Amino acid sequence: MRIALVSPYSWSFPGGVTRHIDALAREFLADGHHVRVLSPVDPDDRITHLLHRRAPDPTPLPDYVVPLGRTASLPMNGAMSCLSVTPDSVARLRRELRAGDFDVIHVHEPIAPYVGWDACTFDAGAPVVGTFHAYSSSWLPNTIARAIGARRVLNRLHARIAVSEAARWTGERFFGGTYDVIPNGVDIGSAPRGPKLPSDSLRIVFVGREEERKGLPVLLSAFAGLRRHIPVRLEVIGAPHDAVEPLLAQVEGGMDGIDVLGRVEDAELWRRLHSADVLCAPSLGGESFGMVLTEAFAAGTPVVASEIAGYRQVVSHGRDGLLVPPGDPLALAEALRSLWLDPALRAQMNVAARRRADDFAWPQVARRVTTVYERAIEAPAPAGAAQTMRAKAGLCQGDLTPSPRARRLPSLEPPPPKVSRGSRALAGARRTALGLSAVIGVLLAFLALRRVGFENVFTTLVHSSPIWVLIALGLFSTSMILRAVSWFHILRAALPERPVKRRTILSATSIGVLMSATLPARLGEPSRALVVARRIGRMRETLPVVAGTLVSQTLLNLLALFLLAVVVVGSNDILRGHEGVLLVVSLLPVGLTAAVLIVPSLVE
Repeated sequence: MRIALVSPYSWSFPGGVTRHIDALAREFLADGHHVRVLSPVDPDDRITHLLHRRAPDPTPLPDYVVPLGRTASLPMNGAMSCLSVTPDSVARLRRELRAGDFDVIHVHEPIAPYVGWDACTFDAGAPVVGTFHAYSSSWLPNTIARAIGARRVLNRLHARIAVSEAARWTGERFFGGTYDVIPNGVDIGSAPRGPKLPSDSLRIVFVGREEERKGLPVLLSAFAGLRRHIPVRLEVIGAPHDAVEPLLAQVEGGMDGIDVLGRVEDAELWRRLHSADVLCAPSLGGESFGMVLTEAFAAGTPVVASEIAGYRQVVSHGRDGLLVPPGDPLALAEALRSLWLDPALRAQMNVAARRRADDFAWPQVARRVTTVYERAIEAPAPAGAAQTMRAKAGLCQGDLTPSPRARRLPSLEPPPPKVSRGSRALAGARRTALGLSAVIGVLLAFLALRRVGFENVFTTLVHSSPIWVLIALGLFSTSMILRAVSWFHILRAALPERPVKRRTILSATSIGVLMSATLPARLGEPSRALVVARRIGRMRETLPVVAGTLVSQTLLNLLALFLLAVVVVGSNDILRGHEGVLLVVSLLPVGLTAAVLIVPSLVE
């Protein structure tokens, strides 16, 4: 069988989807099939480092991988996804599909733009199968995807595979259709089989990037408390040292007992998984399966994981691992401590984990996928012009069967804990206050427009020059970016131990500028301080310093305003006779700034 496996994600930055495709390709090749993997590839050059802020994987490309061009890092579903953004990738994809004479085209994550979408709709004369890897309960992005035609695009598929019940839930909830659930596989043959060596401490391993949804800060918080009570060590694989150390800068003990290994080779990963007593996966959400869980099982290592939709299908609580509430460091620490205090339970879980891994062996998974291919190939072709038009328009599924519509489904997430009556009252008061603020804001905007005159605004817009509008917009955007850059460097100097990121500062600056432009009393300043303080650590610790950096920027603003005032007063006499008022208004922000600088010393 001639098989094309299409990946929308860059092969140079391996993730769960590309690892799945690679393992599937190797199984098919071992079974005698002809396989080509069509995937974007990023070379190791300055452009790649600029677009991704990291180096690509140096491993040479396998012979079966066909490069489709560069990618850019885009935020999707709580993670940074490396996706193609140039038409050249689609042109290369179509050229390979047209020339490959494939029996089946297998698109992984077909909902991901823009290679996946095109592979679904491009008529290469072969049936198209799609595998859905992601779990998402976010209403807005999925609704936008439906609004721009995702449902009709996905109806072009002749068969759909979901890697988990969570991934199937996402597909049925937002896009409809019918799905075969075939899980991710695990390479049982590469897993170490020997007994675990005894240790005088609990050996914990974490495998994952430093993305927020992976929950690394939760694990570090739990570990900081756990090491005070039991002998324990933590190995962090995947996240770089400079991303881990700032998270513990304000914690007593710092990096004691923690080894940060960064990215490791597959053989080293297997060795680390086998030598650990437990794999910890404290993800906060957005996980549809968790391939590293099954790899830990294959190495005979039980798992302590968050009780989220994608992990409940893999981990059997109390048998091969423990499930804890997501985002709860105390519950996570208690679960890890219980395993240290019960060596017999750990030994039982080791055996159960290996037994559970057999359910996910790649040969078994590949056979099930091949069965789906055969069914797609045997699907009838459209008969007549009317049926052909219906199939091409996505009004039925690719195999000509009716497509079930998207429908509401019960949530897969555990119900939230019950809150007290006082908390509910406080939440209600907060929502009421936000509603009133929105109404007042709309009313003030209406009064302002009425005062200025709707006709004047409309006339100005109609008669404005597009060139000058674009120039003004460019100057505005440039000034906002430069402001963010200056604030970024001030914050890095003020908080060297914190993970201050450029995109965090840019988004907060954008929020602050827009709020200051539309709301009174410069509400944008405290808003951007709150946004940044919340994202870079505990707000109680970081907010005073962040507010102090705003004061330093304000001093620069005051200097610029002073120079501007000198130019205005010296160049015309429009303010003649009102010098006293001008002086009071000019000194007011200076007085407020001085108060901010002096009051903390007086309080101390």
